[in-house]
Amino acid sequence: MARAYSYIRFPRPGQMRGESLPRQREAAEKWAAEKGLVIDESLTNLGLSA
Repeated sequence: MARAYSYIRFPRPGQMRGESLPRQREAAEKWAAEKGLVIDESLTNLGLSA
């Protein structure tokens, strides 16, 4: 099955503790499923956006 990579970012450090990460992952999984793709989570960088 084809793979996709989800780029998740946080404008503020506090968002890592809230619902931002699960919400972004859920949206990525939904998008990938609609396209017949699987999210590859082998690359992770939970840094802040510029």
